[in-house]
Order: sequence, then C-alpha cells, then structure tokens
Amino acid sequence: MKISVRSAFEQPSAQSEATVFIDVFRAATTLCYLLRYGAGEVVGAQDAARISQYRKKGYILVSEIMAGGLDNSPSAILALKEPQGRFIHSTGNFTAAVFANPGFKTAIAAAFVNAGAAARYLLARRFGSVELVMCGYYKAGLPAVEDAACAQMLCRLLRAEAFSLASCLPEITRDIETRRKSGIAYPHAYWRDVELALRCDTAEVVPVIRRLTPDTIGFFKHQQ
Repeated sequence: MKISVRSAFEQPSAQSEATVFIDVFRAATTLCYLLRYGAGEVVGAQDAARISQYRKKGYILVSEIMAGGLDNSPSAILALKEPQGRFIHSTGNFTAAVFANPGFKTAIAAAFVNAGAAARYLLARRFGSVELVMCGYYKAGLPAVEDAACAQMLCRLLRAEAFSLASCLPEITRDIETRRKSGIAYPHAYWRDVELALRCDTAEVVPVIRRLTPDTIGFFKHQQ
C-alpha cells in the first residue's frame, strides 16, 4: 500500500484509491459520535440555502459556524437523549476541505476515536494507494498538530508498526495551552470535546463519505 500525506489546502500529487479526511478537533470526532450513537442519517453541506432546505425538512443542524442548531461537538451529541434523528453537518474546516477536494474515489473521515477502525477498513479492502488529508485550519491555510499526529498514527497502523499517542501528547498539549491563552472565545464545550477527541478507539465506526449531489455529501456508517 502506497501512503501519502498532505494538508487539505495543498494540491494532491496523484489520485489515490482511497482518501482519508482527518479533523480531530472536532468535525471527524463529532461525525463518529453521531454515527456511533444512533443518528439515522447524516448529510453535509456548506451552502447556506441548501442547509436551510434540509432544516425545513426536519434535519438538525450540527455546526460551529451557523446558529440555530447543535454545536459541532461530540459532547453535545452525548448529551442528546435520542440522537436517532436526521442531521445536517457543516463546519468551517472539514466541510470546506472535503468540498475543495472533490476528486476522491473512496473516502472516509478519521480521528483518534476511530483510528483503529479506519485502519482496519482500509487494510481489509487492500487499496493500492491511500491519501491522508489533514484538514487543519483549512480556511487559514495552516496545519493542526493533532491532525498531523493522527496521520502519523494511521501511517503506523497501516504499516503494522507500533504507535503510542503518548509520544505526541506533549506537542498537542502545548498547542492546547496556547489556544487557552489566546483570548479567542471558544465554544463552552470545546475543552471537554478536546478530552473526548484524544481518547483513542472510543467511537469505532467509519464514516464513509459519498457525494450525493454537487453540493451535498452523505456520511454512512461502516461498523466492524
């Protein structure tokens, strides 16, 4: 298996048989929690008019960039008593990154919470080439240390090599502390979400990404 790694804002060198979109804080983690805990249907869009159409049909908005729904937050999903409804997911980095990289054949979402399941999914299908796409701060054109660490973890798992998240935690922790002191107003559940996102293999589902229309994608649960 040939493995390549790049940031979502970088151009791919060649088309791979499988693409993995990584967004640890928080979109991919939230998607895993949605599908793990019973969401009946999850779609993604970034166009406001399209999102409004879905909301009128009864879909629950999950987003940190649009008001009137749930935060893009795994802890918000855990707080739902019955998360079996239909959801429309839209985020500032992950959603934009997926739509900006539309040429994928097979695509999944990955984070620490489903890294083992994602690796098993890819290995079972014997893809000849896999591209790991780190969403990072897509709109700002900047990487995120947690996404890089997750990409490193997936590389090791796909090569049957040992990996410990503990080796990356000091750098991730320093970055988290920088965010805490930055003065930026993060959502109230953000720091709890960070804790949940750093727990490996706690939501072992694989969100398979499929294009439904030019401006809509679907997330379908693959559970081993």
